[in-house]
Amino acid sequence: MKIRRVFLKCVLLILGTPVVYSDQTEVLEKNAYVIQMSEDWTIEGDLPVHSLLLSLQGLANRESPQLYLEYGPTWPWGITKPLKEFYERRHGFLFNRLETPADALGVLAETAK
Repeated sequence: MKIRRVFLKCVLLILGTPVVYSDQTEVLEKNAYVIQMSEDWTIEGDLPVHSLLLSLQGLANRESPQLYLEYGPTWPWGITKPLKEFYERRHGFLFNRLETPADALGVLAETAK
C-alpha cells in the first residue's frame, strides 16, 4: 500500500496536481460573522430585531456562509455554540463578532440587495 501511495504521489507531482488523500483534511481560513441573539422573543421586545437578523442571514448566506446566529442558553436547540466551534475547528471558519444589529447591517448591507 505504501509503494502504491508513493507511486501515485510521484505521478501526480509530475502532472502538477496537488496530492490530497481522502483521510486528510485541508482547512482553509474562511471569514464570517457571528451575532448573539437575545432571549427576548416578544413582539414588544426583540422580535423585530430577530426578524431582521434572520432575514439578513438568509440574504447574506445565499452565496456562502457569512452570518451565523448564536442563540441563548434557554433556546431549546442548544447546539448553536458547539456547532460554531465545529465550523471553526473542522472547516477553518474565523468568526468576527458583531455586537449590534446595526453592525450586522453595516458589514452585510450589500447582500440585502
